[in-house]
Formats: sequence, C-alpha cells, structure tokens
Amino acid sequence: KYNKLAEALIKFQDEEDDETDKSKILFYDHNEEYKGIKHLKPFYLAIQKKQVLQIKFKGFKDEVPTTFEFHPHILKQYNRRWFVFGYNKTAERWQHSIPLDERLISFNILEDVEYEDSQKDWEVFFRTMVGVRRTSEEVERVVLKFYNDRENYFKTKPFIPDFEEFFEEDKQDQVWFMATINPELMQQILSYGQDVEVIEPKELVTKLKDHASKMNDYYVN
Repeated sequence: KYNKLAEALIKFQDEEDDETDKSKILFYDHNEEYKGIKHLKPFYLAIQKKQVLQIKFKGFKDEVPTTFEFHPHILKQYNRRWFVFGYNKTAERWQHSIPLDERLISFNILEDVEYEDSQKDWEVFFRTMVGVRRTSEEVERVVLKFYNDRENYFKTKPFIPDFEEFFEEDKQDQVWFMATINPELMQQILSYGQDVEVIEPKELVTKLKDHASKMNDYYVN
C-alpha cells in the first residue's frame, strides 16, 4: 500500500511540476486518443451507489445496437482501456464485460429497479486470467519454454502473477502457471515471438500452430 501511495504521490508531483517546468521526468504509458475515460467516473459512481443501468451498445461487427439491463460490479483496466464487469440481466449473463469506448453508445440509470450484487471473488477470478475475456471457466496448466534467456524477462514482468519455476536442471528455461485459455493469453505469448515455445496444454499448442501457419502465409512470395 505504501508503494502504491508513493507512486501516486510521484505522479501528482510530476503533474504539478509540469505546469511550470516543461522538462518532464515521467512519461506514462497511456493512450492519448482514448475517449472512453469520460465514462469512468459515472460507472464508478453507479457501482458505488448500486445503480442499475440501461446500456445501449454496438459492437464493431454489429449491424444494429443492442439494449440491455446491466448491474455494474467492478471496473478493470487492461491494455490502456477500461472495462466494466457486471450482470447483464437481459441475457442472464454474469461477469459480462463492457469496454468503455465508442462501442458504448449510451447508458441511463433505471430508477426503482432492484440492484443485484455479485458474489464473485474478483481477485480469484482475474488471478488466472489474462485480460478481460473469459471464454472458458476451465483453468489449465500452461508450460512455456523460453529461448535466448527470455525467461528472465518474463520473471520480472509475468502476465500471470502466480507462476512457478521448475527445479529440474534441464528445465531452468521453463515456467508454468494455471490459466484459462483466451485470446489475450495467446497475444501475450505471441509478443515473445520466436523466443518462446508452448509445451502444454495441447489445445494451446494447436491454436498457436494455426496462428504461426497463417502468419507464415502472409510472407510467402
């Protein structure tokens, strides 16, 4: 907690100094084009006040918008974008996520509608998941083998917090962790390029082989 407070104070001090001194010290990894930040405070207050919302949403591939009743529970940031998780009562879907961006057309407070809270342990929910899409409830063991000493980089910034190292001498370049298989996990693995190999599970190996095959087709003359 003290480390987080120190970080917040440093950011605040840097912003204060920047008003008088143009020589910046801190550069944040933020998206200057991200307009969804305007939704953050209203959703935060809706969660705090336990308000039910009517959401109008249109996905990138949707031809027409959909409208549904939504009970917001938590906010999560991933990849410089904010998402709200909650109960989509219209579709009867718990842990429904909504990106706070241009796809969110509008939202209104529904008065005199009883708020349905979540019993989900969100710390546990996110601890075995990269990103925001949980395409399966099944949690599997993932084993990664690194090349060119890239395992050391992974250990300083793992995309799953609870990873383990192998004790065997011939597996010092490998790590394993428990995770649900989703597109964000695959994207993180692919970010290591040729410096990582998936050993297990077989399902993930097959999916990444398909990705590699399709990518190879792009560069075949």
